[in-house]
Amino acid sequence: MNEKVCNLGEKGFLEFEIISCKGRSVWLETHAVPLCNPQTQECVQLAITRDITSRKRSEQQIREQAALLDVAIDAIVVRYMDNKIIFWNKSAERFYGWLSADAIDQNIDGLLHGNNLSPIQEALKTVVATRKWQGKLNQVNIDGKEIIVESRWTLVRDEQQQPKSILSVNPILPKKSN
Repeated sequence: MNEKVCNLGEKGFLEFEIISCKGRSVWLETHAVPLCNPQTQECVQLAITRDITSRKRSEQQIREQAALLDVAIDAIVVRYMDNKIIFWNKSAERFYGWLSADAIDQNIDGLLHGNNLSPIQEALKTVVATRKWQGKLNQVNIDGKEIIVESRWTLVRDEQQQPKSILSVNPILPKKSN
């Protein structure tokens, strides 16, 4: 007796690259799920495939841009409008002491600004109104030591032109000798 066994509910997922008949690289994503008839034990695979080339290229571009930002001398931080950190480059790690993995998803105010939030609130109002802000900020590092930065902020908008995030570039000012 030839018995067919069908594992109900086992889904499959695959991303792969092909070369199209025109010689172009194309990325595809396939999701598959078995559909089985319990009476006959016959199974077929329902698969949906879509072109994800645009997404893959965007992901590669983001990785390349992040690599460029990681070699910058300045501390570069990106945060959402709710102040949650979404990018923290290698210079930010060196300047402030927190690793990127520890800073990402943290509230930037709690991490860098402590209780001195009034200059930050004014800067936020300005960047939302004019799309940019520049000025000196008192921040703290991982040890609680105060650091003065000459910060430059740029507002990033989404597709609907709503404020999405703020890109901050923070060169650390050299200490002045007395």
